[in-house]
Amino acid sequence: MRVLLAMTVVSCLGSGLTLPFLLIYLHLLRHISLAMTGLLIAVPALMGLAATPAIGWLIDVLGARAVLVAALLLSCAGSAGLPAVRTAPVAVVPLVCFGLGQAGLMTALNTLFVQLVAEPRAQVRAFSLEFTFVNLGIGLGALVAGSVVSLRHPDTFTVVYLLDALSFAIPAMVTAKLRLPEAAAGRRGSASARGVASHVSYRAILGDRAFVRYAVLMALLGFCGYAALDAAFVGYSTTVVRVRPSLVAVAFAVNTGVIVAFQQLATRAVVQVRRTTALAAAAASFGGAWVVEWMAGHFPGREAGAVLVVAFGAVFAAGEMALSPIRAVLLNALATDDLRGRYNAAGVIAFQAPDRGAPGIVRVPPGAPLWWPVHFRLGRLGGG
Repeated sequence: MRVLLAMTVVSCLGSGLTLPFLLIYLHLLRHISLAMTGLLIAVPALMGLAATPAIGWLIDVLGARAVLVAALLLSCAGSAGLPAVRTAPVAVVPLVCFGLGQAGLMTALNTLFVQLVAEPRAQVRAFSLEFTFVNLGIGLGALVAGSVVSLRHPDTFTVVYLLDALSFAIPAMVTAKLRLPEAAAGRRGSASARGVASHVSYRAILGDRAFVRYAVLMALLGFCGYAALDAAFVGYSTTVVRVRPSLVAVAFAVNTGVIVAFQQLATRAVVQVRRTTALAAAAASFGGAWVVEWMAGHFPGREAGAVLVVAFGAVFAAGEMALSPIRAVLLNALATDDLRGRYNAAGVIAFQAPDRGAPGIVRVPPGAPLWWPVHFRLGRLGGG
């Protein structure tokens, strides 16, 4: 677990180097139109979402470690291919590879963590540490890249994308050689067990009423939480509260800082209560954050509104700290061993699908300066 968590930090440092700059790279450096760039940025998320059911099936048949190594290599190939992009069609290939890799990473890691850590409270701590390291890695990587990357020196983009590729290649090699307990190493179970797993469909999971209730709840939390954050918070803050886009970036930085500083303290409280109580606390925190943002709308262009926008990031972080340690733990408590990969894949879809559809549902005034803070948030669900 320590090795896997260390590899999470390494890969997220690489992601932090590149995540905030993909639009800048494609539009301003490679001169791809802004409209086409927006479509290209959506490719990894959409491809990953579409491939997640197959990824869950592969985990049940081949094992989580094999899928994790393949996902790391696909992510590596995607990042390594971006420096060669000159036109939009060429960009599709590395972005598809990257999207498939990132989808496999989340589902395989969730499954592998549960296979490595059997005790529920220890699982909560494991996912809590992962979420902390994801935020730490991405935040540090973004800070480093922000001080290095320059349009005047195009080679700096090549360097950060190759470093990002290396941040996936190293974990892939380490994970492939990592000694794991029998339950988590290589192919799962006997050949006959794998044959049964390969013929069971997702219909069996959808017939689990407890899972269906869990999926509905996750979809609601996903839409009213992260999805609304990406689609509504930025637009409301810049057009209604009328704060500078740079202040929205400060709110995101405060959000990440609170998580890194207090996630482990919050986890101590989470393990002392029922998991459903922690979910309720997460929902209440998300609701409280939106109340703070609504109050900010009463002070357009004023200092009080700016303070409340930044406060939103801190209050929203409280919900994330309650939700992130127990979301996958609760899901895997419902899962059976032979369908664990598909349960995790279905859980990922339930939580992420609202984030993909939110921009088309949440209406934002035309011309709102949305693109850069939205892109700043890309990848955050992969740790959450």
